Amino acid sequence: MKPIITIVLVLLSIWHAMGQGRSAPLQGEITYATSKNIYVKFNTTSKINTGDTLYINTKPCLIVINKSSRSCICIKTGDCDLARGTQVVHRPSKKQASGTKQKSPKTHTKSAFDEPVITMKQVMEEHKEKISGFVSVSGYGLFNDKRNSRNRFTSRLSFNVRNIAGSKFSFSSYLSYKQNFIPGAEAVNRQTMFFNVYDLAIKFEASPGLKLLIGRKINPKMSSVGAIDGLQSEFTFGNSSIGLVAGTRPGIYDYNFDPILLQYGGYYSFATTARSFFSTTTLGYMEQKNNDAIDRRYLYFQHSSSIMRNLYLFTSFEADLYKTVNGIPESDFRMTNIYASLRYRFLRRVNVSLSYNNRRRTIYYETYHTEIEKLLNDDIARQGIRAGIRVKMLKNLTIGGSYSKRFQTDEQNKSDNIHADIYLYNFMEGRLKLSYNQNTSNYLKSQAASVFYSRMLNNWLSLDIYYRALEYFYFTREASLNGSKSFQHFTGADFSVFLPADITISLMAEYSHLIDENNYRFYLKLIKRFHTKKKK
Repeated sequence: MKPIITIVLVLLSIWHAMGQGRSAPLQGEITYATSKNIYVKFNTTSKINTGDTLYINTKPCLIVINKSSRSCICIKTGDCDLARGTQVVHRPSKKQASGTKQKSPKTHTKSAFDEPVITMKQVMEEHKEKISGFVSVSGYGLFNDKRNSRNRFTSRLSFNVRNIAGSKFSFSSYLSYKQNFIPGAEAVNRQTMFFNVYDLAIKFEASPGLKLLIGRKINPKMSSVGAIDGLQSEFTFGNSSIGLVAGTRPGIYDYNFDPILLQYGGYYSFATTARSFFSTTTLGYMEQKNNDAIDRRYLYFQHSSSIMRNLYLFTSFEADLYKTVNGIPESDFRMTNIYASLRYRFLRRVNVSLSYNNRRRTIYYETYHTEIEKLLNDDIARQGIRAGIRVKMLKNLTIGGSYSKRFQTDEQNKSDNIHADIYLYNFMEGRLKLSYNQNTSNYLKSQAASVFYSRMLNNWLSLDIYYRALEYFYFTREASLNGSKSFQHFTGADFSVFLPADITISLMAEYSHLIDENNYRFYLKLIKRFHTKKKK
């Protein structure tokens, strides 16, 4: 535990040093927007005055015209995307940063910021109950003139309630049921029905800076951990957050609740804002068990930032701290996963990106205890790099391309992938996409070219049609030893009908041909969306 304590002490020292001599910026979130006003929620607005500017990253976007203890009512300034959930920042003035007391601004009369009288009802609009979600059912069928047909039925449900009955409680859920109809599955005792719960949780905002959650949920500040069954809490003070989690993790094979897979841990997150710099950094610790024995113990780190509005960086890593071989536990430091991506925008029309990842197999020492030595001997670092560029040539034309390479130290599982595409907007009252992809691996070489056209036929019906040609060659396939290649052609269409009451019906039909086989695919989906209706 000494390395953990050292890291925590270093982080607290850095945070304390960064807070000396200045007031930390305040972070808020856009919760509601009307044609005139934008509502922003903070943990506290004690340091915000009417007339202050709020920023998105480093760009000024909002001006405060009224406030309550936790909310600000603003008007838009500049060209900004003000979608609900967008993070905004309030930066203290020089007088606030130096501790000088400011005088309250005088009331404006007939200025550019004048608005109709804002009632308490409008201020509390963000605390009203809001419902969103969807329910869908779909059927898939594959018919082949040489082999047995296969069919699948799927149903999904998402139901979310924010501020239940105007309270501090919220509810979220996402469930899925799938059944496969496979000839002969019962004879070999093959599972064909799957029911999964991906999200089922209740959140309670106990106070402006304290949130509690119980149930199954992925925490966005520790997303690499995956779903957590149990209790999560987060305490926010200024630009810092401390989170704690305790519970279990879903079953490795069936994703169901498993009480023996205990886990607990926590994280520290800090946000930094300057005139041309914005970042969020999180450092966390997790311990996962199996029947009271340590299965995995590790650190994780995540950082995202924007520099000068044009340069965006994201990086994360995981490091295992424990291992046990032949019943002998010991401390260890094994870098499991590293990922970094960089995106830079040249002017307004050109974006370039670069990413790198280095991944090792995650080892759970109790779950896989009979295979530990084999897994450790095969502890190969799987690496990959990707570079891409996208250029907006004309108002209606965008072209892009990318190259990615995957490799590992034993020369296995390597591949090279080249992709290029062209988007043409307002083409025959629709959108046309042309794409090409080439992939070469240890055992396969393939090329694919496709044409995709999409348009709205009217305000309730859309049409998508496509054609894709695929050529591939298996290096190790017995039938391909003589140099023969396989060609496959796909032709398909997709109709979507948009009905009243937020109901959508989609029908897809596809025909493909491979050598002497004909395949016919059909996909039918019905989805009903629901949400709180806005009062006129």
